[in-house]
Amino acid sequence: MHYTEADILAACGQNALRNGRDYLQRGRVLSVEIDGSVIEGEVKGSQRAPYLQVISLKRRAGRLETGPRWCAVSRRARPACS
Repeated sequence: MHYTEADILAACGQNALRNGRDYLQRGRVLSVEIDGSVIEGEVKGSQRAPYLQVISLKRRAGRLETGPRWCAVSRRARPACS
C-alpha cells in the first residue's frame, strides 16, 4: 500500500511529521521497513542503543488512522515514543 505525505499528516499530525523529518535529516533514522500497513524504523535517540519504532496504519471510512503504536528500547516494549 502506498501512503502520501497528506495521508501521514492527516493520521499522525504536524508535530509527528516534523519530528520524523528532523530525525531523518539528522541521520537518526537507521532503517525503515514497510510491510503493508505496518511501518518499522530503527532510530538512534538520546540513549546509547537505538530503538525500534513501530506504527500501524489503517483506513477507516476512507480516512487513514494510526493503529497501535509502540517502541522498544533495550528490548522493553512501551507505548509509542514521541
